[in-house]
Amino acid sequence: MRTLLTAFLITDGKPVSRNGLINLIWQDPPASAADNIRLHVRRLREALASANLTERLTTIRGGGGEGGGSAYRLLIEPGDLDLHIFHERVAQSQNLADKGEIARAAVQLERALQLWRGPAGTDSRGSQRLALRLDALNEQHLLAWEDLLELRLHLVPPSRVTPDLYTLIAESPLRERSHSLLMRALYLSGDTVGALAAYENARNLLAEELGIDPGPELRRIHQAVIDHNESIVLDFNYRLLTR
Repeated sequence: MRTLLTAFLITDGKPVSRNGLINLIWQDPPASAADNIRLHVRRLREALASANLTERLTTIRGGGGEGGGSAYRLLIEPGDLDLHIFHERVAQSQNLADKGEIARAAVQLERALQLWRGPAGTDSRGSQRLALRLDALNEQHLLAWEDLLELRLHLVPPSRVTPDLYTLIAESPLRERSHSLLMRALYLSGDTVGALAAYENARNLLAEELGIDPGPELRRIHQAVIDHNESIVLDFNYRLLTR
């Protein structure tokens, strides 16, 4: 039932056909998939009834597309999902950053990130299609973290940002922007050797895992460190999700 609820939430309140649910929940649907959907929908209704939310889950007869059949809709009200609040706070942070209010923008991003309790869909199993949708949400989480650390480079001593960057890279080692931020933080902390070593580490990881060379941004920061071009290292590269 947890995966069914995840499938409903990922559709953000839009009607979804029974076949659509089947394709989100199973990579290779069993012969009993349609019956299983009916069973789990009934159990979800019972769970919603215990919270006086029975009316939230509706059945749309003949709403299953060209093949007919049933479709379902889980009504989601504004503010029901942490994800919606997350996006609102990210947008508020964007607006503040555009006005040059960097400290307040960082606070809003911190408040947005506090809503996350772990990767999206950790307790759900589903098809590759569902996994891709959840991966897209987790990408938004990582982008927001990078944006926050970018902001902090302009607000606090860079040495205070490096531990979080090492943690971020340990969890997602192939994110070039995270490596770029680490190089900048190390250089601005006075550790030029460490910044160059961070570049070599990133270059080796990308070559070994993906068979590619560093992208333009990493190369640009690497050259700036070699040239001691602090204006480029300090260049504001703030990229929020709403852009």
